[in-house]
Amino acid sequence: MRQSRSLLIILAVSVGCSDSHINKLPDNPPKVEIIQPTGVENYYFDVLIDFEATVSDDQELLENIELSLKSDIDGEIGNYFADADGNVTGSLSLTDAEHTLTLTAIDNMSETDTDTVTLTVWGSNIHPSCEITSPENGDASTPGTDVTFSATISDSETDEEDMSVSWSSDLQGDLDSSGADNGVASFQTAELETGTHTITIEVADDAGATASDSIFYTIGSEPEISWTQPEDGEVFAEGESVSFRATVSDEEDDASDLTISWTSDVNGELNTTSPLSDGSLIFNESALSTGDHVIVLRVTDTDGLYTEEGRVITIE
Repeated sequence: MRQSRSLLIILAVSVGCSDSHINKLPDNPPKVEIIQPTGVENYYFDVLIDFEATVSDDQELLENIELSLKSDIDGEIGNYFADADGNVTGSLSLTDAEHTLTLTAIDNMSETDTDTVTLTVWGSNIHPSCEITSPENGDASTPGTDVTFSATISDSETDEEDMSVSWSSDLQGDLDSSGADNGVASFQTAELETGTHTITIEVADDAGATASDSIFYTIGSEPEISWTQPEDGEVFAEGESVSFRATVSDEEDDASDLTISWTSDVNGELNTTSPLSDGSLIFNESALSTGDHVIVLRVTDTDGLYTEEGRVITIE
């Protein structure tokens, strides 16, 4: 019997794998943005300029991204690193010129991103000026009186809307910060406490340079008058000695420190003798002209606060 053999040929097909078929994650570049300076403010070569930026990257730790800042005028400024949140802060000193700043971020795969800002840096910053014009230094009023404080302010480089204005008292602290209008800063208050205040205005320009002015202003009580002689409407003969008597006092001042003025609308000033230690005022006058007299007693304390009282007498 004849045996047969079958030849089975098996073809093996090899399927090759190529690197071109493996999916790779793209290396995205970082993103960088300059926050400060903005380029729209005033900058000066003798004033440090705030620098702020942000950086982001989907694939790397932000602390590992290198940041470099360059000026087209001053050249390389420095290298920076972001914090874990991608924030970059610092300060710059630039020469007076128009600068284009370029911030470059580079990651570990040498992917980069840039951001630019153009700004003008001026010469030395000129300080603002201010002067309190009202009230006068040393003025005074009683508690609850409306007092208006006014000052002129100016700055040759900064618009007034970009200037900060603050008023304060050494006794009560901050009083007002409402700014200025047409070169005048003012505010009104009736809330000043009793005492002598040092009232100060301080103005600051957009670069932080300041100016200030101060006055003294007192809130206190007026003197008091107790008039005993002559009585209102009393009549005297020509040449008769008229006795003038009163007692004066003040909560803040000794009686002897008060300023006294007796006047007649006909004969003018009659007497300015200071009070006795107990506040007594006494003098006699026999040379008054005939006719009706309005006699006024004015008592002024050391703060300039005063009280007046008047009576009418007749000399026949």
